Amino acid sequence: MKNTFYLILIVIFFSCNQTKGDLENSIFTVDEKLIAMNILQEFDNALIVETGEENIEDAYLSYSNRLQESNSITDFFNNQKLNKEQCLKIIDKYKKTNFFKEVWTINYGYSRSDMKDTVAVFLDINPLGKYLNYLGELSVDKPILKKYIIAIKECNCIPPSIIAGFPNIIDEFDLNKKNERLIIAIHYLTILSVKQKKQAVNKQ
Repeated sequence: MKNTFYLILIVIFFSCNQTKGDLENSIFTVDEKLIAMNILQEFDNALIVETGEENIEDAYLSYSNRLQESNSITDFFNNQKLNKEQCLKIIDKYKKTNFFKEVWTINYGYSRSDMKDTVAVFLDINPLGKYLNYLGELSVDKPILKKYIIAIKECNCIPPSIIAGFPNIIDEFDLNKKNERLIIAIHYLTILSVKQKKQAVNKQ
């Protein structure tokens, strides 16, 4: 009886000390969490290939440092490019899943990089999806995310000021935690998602 009592206490203790905003305890369904981890794994792999680092934490730091060292806007956009084809494959692979719909909206229009007549498809964060609510949960212990959330809600996109400043807050994230790397992965997949078309796009 005493052992049972102590076991209950232990369970209660760990339940009360779970990290706020931890993906495992978030509002996402089991299937959505699985897709989230698949996307993260594939982005991690792409980042390791791009940076040549063996350790995933070093890969994220190396990529962010590269962006921080950009000397101009042109340099910044050139430096932020991962393997474009690989990133688009990740996006296309999961675009019919519920997790995708809770994170992103698909937009059609002009390329944000040149604003010419080239029709493009690109992603923005879904302002009504679960993902922003999830970031809200995380922001309780990570206040830096509150500014990120407000900026997205105000313009229904990730604004240029946030894109430029994001590499500078890499130290705010615990890169050993998958749920925190997921935020970074989703951020960069979003801004790398522009897919140019030479003719009008049929919305699906």
